[in-house]
Amino acid sequence: MLGVLVVCKGVHSGRELVLTYPQNLREKNQTYFDTVHFNSSLSASSIGEHKDCVLGYPASVLADLLCPKRELWDSILDVSVESIRFIGYPVSFNSKDQKYSSNFSEQISAFNLVLVFDIESPVLKHANSIKEAVIKISKG
Repeated sequence: MLGVLVVCKGVHSGRELVLTYPQNLREKNQTYFDTVHFNSSLSASSIGEHKDCVLGYPASVLADLLCPKRELWDSILDVSVESIRFIGYPVSFNSKDQKYSSNFSEQISAFNLVLVFDIESPVLKHANSIKEAVIKISKG
C-alpha cells in the first residue's frame, strides 16, 4: 500500500484533498511537465505551475476524481490511473442525521477515505476484502 488520502466535498465549496498519508505522497512546485502523467501537447503557459501535487498529479485533479458526483456517493469507488489504484467509498452526510454534529454536516456534504496501491501490489489479490474494510471504516 502506498498510502491513504482523504477527500472532502464542502456544502458550499468544491472538492478538496485534505489529508495525505504518508506526507511524502505530496510534492510541491511541480509543473505538468515534471511528470509523465499529462498531455505534452498542452502549453506550459496555459497550464502554469501546480504548487500542490500528489503522486505526480495536481491535488485538485485527484480531488475531483476521488470525490465523484452525488449519484456515485455511498458506493465503492475503484479507479486505476496508470500504475496507481485507488479504492474508496465516498460517503454523503445528511444534515438531519443525528450521528454527526450539526457543524460538521453543515460544512461537509461528502468525504472519501481512499486507500492507494501500486497496481502491481500483491495485496490487491484481496481487493474484495479491502473494499469491505473501506466500506466499514467509511460508514463508521
